[in-house]
Amino acid sequence: MRLFRQLADPAEQLAAIVQDEHEKIVRLWAKRLRAELHEVDLPGREVRRPLEALVTELGRLLRERGEEAIWLFAEAVRPHGIYRYEQRFDPEDVARELASLHGVLLRVVVRQTGGLDPAIAGFLATLIGEATGSALAAYARALRTEEVRFREAAAMESVLHHLDVGILLVDGDGMVAFATPAVTRLVGLPARAFVGAKAAEALRLLLTQVRARHPDGTPFRAAEMPWVLAIEERRRVFGVRMVIDRHPEGTEVILEMNATPLVDETTGNAYGVVQTLEDRTELVLRERQQQRLVANATETALALNNSLNVLRLKLGLLRKDGSPAMQAHLDEVERALRSAADRVRTLQDPSKPAVDGPITPAYCPPRPEARRVLVVDDDIENARVTAEVLGEEGYEVRVAHDGRSAIELWNGQHFDAALLDIVMPDISGWDLAKSFRLSNPDASLAVVTGSDIRGLKTDQLSRVDAVFRKPVDAAMLDDFLSGTEEPASS
Repeated sequence: MRLFRQLADPAEQLAAIVQDEHEKIVRLWAKRLRAELHEVDLPGREVRRPLEALVTELGRLLRERGEEAIWLFAEAVRPHGIYRYEQRFDPEDVARELASLHGVLLRVVVRQTGGLDPAIAGFLATLIGEATGSALAAYARALRTEEVRFREAAAMESVLHHLDVGILLVDGDGMVAFATPAVTRLVGLPARAFVGAKAAEALRLLLTQVRARHPDGTPFRAAEMPWVLAIEERRRVFGVRMVIDRHPEGTEVILEMNATPLVDETTGNAYGVVQTLEDRTELVLRERQQQRLVANATETALALNNSLNVLRLKLGLLRKDGSPAMQAHLDEVERALRSAADRVRTLQDPSKPAVDGPITPAYCPPRPEARRVLVVDDDIENARVTAEVLGEEGYEVRVAHDGRSAIELWNGQHFDAALLDIVMPDISGWDLAKSFRLSNPDASLAVVTGSDIRGLKTDQLSRVDAVFRKPVDAAMLDDFLSGTEEPASS
């Protein structure tokens, strides 16, 4: 007892007491805490766990740093405030915990020294006060950080809840770790049905449940899911469409899926994938409707061109015997026909430039004058009138209305030329031209069609000597067949 009275420095006296009574201080402090913090729902060992380390650190700081221990111990206690926050202590509990340490230290000092030196009492009050303030400041900072995280999480949850795009987060092993609420709305299955789905069998069952399939009707396999491909091939996967029957009502939904791998820049390995799902049902329906409209317009244009072709060829026949006054009337009719033909072209594809003349290959070898001509057209009236016009010009003409009969005629007789329609019920004009060219390389071959001739491929053009678009001028056909000059504009 006399030893402690001889030490004038309060820090030195407290250092000696804490070192000498270390175990007792820890035991008494833990006992008080269990009595005072009975509402804290933690086992006693969890409450006591950090106390011994704090007492040990207090003794070391007092011994090595003297009065500086007041501020240094406050720093040492700062993480303790965060630790207690994580254990769901109230701030009042943290303050009471340090107040208990204050009381234990005063009691031990009194028992060791036989009294309480005012200098030691003041030192202890400052020490515990600074420590309490530091612990509570750390607690408040952790609380504010958590509140921010909660607000951010709530905002993010609100955004994800209202997004129309479904998002799946997949880890590097291919297991779905997170699914947004939109996935449920799109697929009809709860998001939790996807979370944890890794094994091919589990994913296969999910796809089977919604009858997943490709747009062509073939089953959609688990291995074809974009996130699976993104992980295996370490690449972005875009525009994968999957048709499902949304559970439970069975409504057909067309989903478009994209997947982007998350790649570690250091190792180059994919540690996860973000996959999106979007409802493209309305877009696809509009695309199909547009395709139907284009198809209808194309069919209408083809039919109109065939009719206009008959009229234009008939005009050619009328011109042979017409008077000058009649010729003037026929000129007006032909101008009207040309105007109608220009309007028909816009039905096929108004975005493409108009083609006013026949298309010819880059090199067209000279052909001998044709006398025997095969006209192939499934439009009976067009074929008949074309044959009539060519017959008036002195050609010997045979007619076929389908590809099969055209081949029989071509192989059974000798022809100098053939005028072929492109669209026929069995064999296309391009395939006929290829067959005719093989059997008779010297024949003059031309396509005469009401279809759109813009954007033809080089392979197609190489099979024929010219391509004419209906309604065609009979004089141009005569020029082509006679071989007297290059084909003029049609």
